[in-house]
Amino acid sequence: MHSEDSLSSNGSVVKHIQSLHRLSNTYLRGRVHSCHVEKENILDNTLGKRRKKVGPRGLPTRELWVKYEILNILGIDTVGQSFRTRCILEATWEEPVLNSYVENDNTAVDILSMSQVWKPRRVKFMNEIDEGIEPNIEICDWDPRPGSNDAVVTCYFNYTGSFLTKMNLKMFPFDYQELTLDFTMLTRELDLIFRLNPMRESEFNKRNSQMHEWILSHTTENFEIQQDNKHLPVFHITLHCKRRAGYYLINVMIPVLLITALTWLGYSIPSNDLGSRLEAVLTLVLTSVAFKFVVAGHLPRLSYSTLCDHYMILSLLFQTAIATEIGVTTVLIEDSMHRQSRIDEVDRIFILITLSAYIIMHIVFGFIVMRYIKKMKLIWIEQLSKQGSSN
Repeated sequence: MHSEDSLSSNGSVVKHIQSLHRLSNTYLRGRVHSCHVEKENILDNTLGKRRKKVGPRGLPTRELWVKYEILNILGIDTVGQSFRTRCILEATWEEPVLNSYVENDNTAVDILSMSQVWKPRRVKFMNEIDEGIEPNIEICDWDPRPGSNDAVVTCYFNYTGSFLTKMNLKMFPFDYQELTLDFTMLTRELDLIFRLNPMRESEFNKRNSQMHEWILSHTTENFEIQQDNKHLPVFHITLHCKRRAGYYLINVMIPVLLITALTWLGYSIPSNDLGSRLEAVLTLVLTSVAFKFVVAGHLPRLSYSTLCDHYMILSLLFQTAIATEIGVTTVLIEDSMHRQSRIDEVDRIFILITLSAYIIMHIVFGFIVMRYIKKMKLIWIEQLSKQGSSN
């Protein structure tokens, strides 16, 4: 009797345990499923946040801090509208691959495979005449950025080359020029964002550049995304300089002024000697034309006239007007008793008008040049003040 009761009680206990086991399995399966769902939701949210940090090409972005050093300017070619310079570019970026290495553990960093560290494939200068260069990678010591504990990698580029630049020569030879150095870093994995390195100041060594024709001032920078199919990030370095006008003043403009002034001396020849008058004036006209060709050899073939062109053309027009007046007056005034005196009177009036106009022309030219120089100096002062405030 007791054995039957014990068996029945044992059977009920076993059934109870089995039911509890089924309930626990069901509960655990539910928890595991909910954990998987929660994990997937968290992963989706994380990926969603990452998807927001994409560039114009739909790739993940990486910020590069740029520092540059213009070592010297080797030459500026006005005719070819190009310049040659030697510079050092430095790009720094955070590298998560290095975060697992202990600080100042240089041995561990040195043996790191370079394939694990991202680096640009090539540095491309957008306005270069020579070919691009390969990057030289240097893994730096632990040098975290402000507000970040990530390790950084620095990439150095030492480059000497010639670059095309678009010069505005309307105010030649008193012109101020902006020489641009445009570069990007080619990569298939990331969309790059360039920033000027706030920790390391860029430099422009003006003293190393022996430029007798130019005065080198300062540099400015800006970053843009090219609005084309490639959407490449481009960093612009602009070198600001001013031409020394002394060479062209002494060798071109002052000689043209003197040659034009000598044209009025043709009136000292008696008016009845028309041949000698015209010979003297036309000789000076041809001399001015020869000077015009000399100046044209120092300039590119432009679709507009420079300030020097305007000056020389107006001087040539004054000479042409004098030669025309001498010939026309002698022909139009009829022979009479007072013919000589009438020719001399017309000559005196014409000399007074043309000399006054020539003097006014120089005053106007001086005003234009001074206003332009004042405007450019104000622009330079504003740019330098912005650089000082940013530093």
